[in-house]
Amino acid sequence: MLLDRASATQSFSDFDATEDMDSPAPSVADRPRRPAANRTARADSIVEGDQVIFARLDVAEALGIWRHALGRVVETHAEAPAASLTLDVKFDGHETLHRYLPDLFKKQAA
Repeated sequence: MLLDRASATQSFSDFDATEDMDSPAPSVADRPRRPAANRTARADSIVEGDQVIFARLDVAEALGIWRHALGRVVETHAEAPAASLTLDVKFDGHETLHRYLPDLFKKQAA
């Protein structure tokens, strides 16, 4: 297949050649943050000793754990007030999952 040389070398960027190339990229602190209300609400509701199931079934399958297996939260971790809470969860017949985000699990009614 033959291509027209002009179209093959055409640039599709939005960059204007007159812009200053030395301007710094915005820092992480300048970027807008997404609200973490959902994460906080779920993290506060799961405590040590709770029975949980996977909310994300693709994660369960990737770990080789039955999709609807019941696990027990054996430990919670929150090193700093602003840090995300993580969980250690034990499923029968499997090694303990260490420091997983609570969003991956749903609390199972006792």
